[in-house]
Amino acid sequence: MCHALLQDPNFFRLLLRIDEELAGKLRAGGCSCGGVLHSADYPRKPRGCLAEVRSQFESRWSFCCNRCRKRATSMSVRFLGRRVYVALMVVLASTQRAQTRVASSLEVLNLVHNAGAVKPGLVGQIAPQDLTVLVNLHLTAPLLLIQALLPAMRNAHFGRIVTISSRALLGKVNRSIYSATKAGLIGFTRTWALEFGADGITVNSVAPGPIATECYKRQNPPGSQQERDTLHMIAVDRLGTPDDVARAVMFFLEPQNGYVTGQVLYVCGGSSIGAAPL
Repeated sequence: MCHALLQDPNFFRLLLRIDEELAGKLRAGGCSCGGVLHSADYPRKPRGCLAEVRSQFESRWSFCCNRCRKRATSMSVRFLGRRVYVALMVVLASTQRAQTRVASSLEVLNLVHNAGAVKPGLVGQIAPQDLTVLVNLHLTAPLLLIQALLPAMRNAHFGRIVTISSRALLGKVNRSIYSATKAGLIGFTRTWALEFGADGITVNSVAPGPIATECYKRQNPPGSQQERDTLHMIAVDRLGTPDDVARAVMFFLEPQNGYVTGQVLYVCGGSSIGAAPL
């Protein structure tokens, strides 16, 4: 499997995409002296890549400050070589198998899938690679976890599964793939509630609105116009906290709440009012 992947051009295009993001972040940060970084790429011998993508592996992105002339080079994953790539894939495959063995040997009866990443952009700016990243994180990951934990839950005739979606599933500008994948998580939740209900397993979802996390602050800096616009749409006139979300999750995890399944609870300060269906 590992060697087959090394014959796939898309694997090397993914490496290129990672390097582009790393270089972009470095350049956007500028030089420590306050100067602007300009491209100053230098040649690098391609290692282990396919011939059809070789031209994209012949230089490493680097920058030079227009003020102090100091060179800055971002981290790179394109020049590690085939042996390193194979070793990495073996480690990842072994980890996945180990996870399955642990799940089957331990009685894990509660699962909260709390993972999320934002890839903002209007429709014309969306890269297929970004869609793949969010599909894997928001949909593939919970699917694999459920498949691993389901036998123990069924044996115990009990289970509590909570997925963390988002108020953005109702639609939000610049969030096409985030909204789509978080909405897909609701499809999982409702379908699994039907499939697992007779086994004593409930599946519910919490859909937070604006929560004061580090991820939120990066997208909406404190005091910015974005933050003011967000607060304007929240009925309780404040941002949510992680504790607000945690209390909702704990409700769904309670063993006594076995008659609640397939539901979506918006923890959003009222920002979903007028948008969410009754």
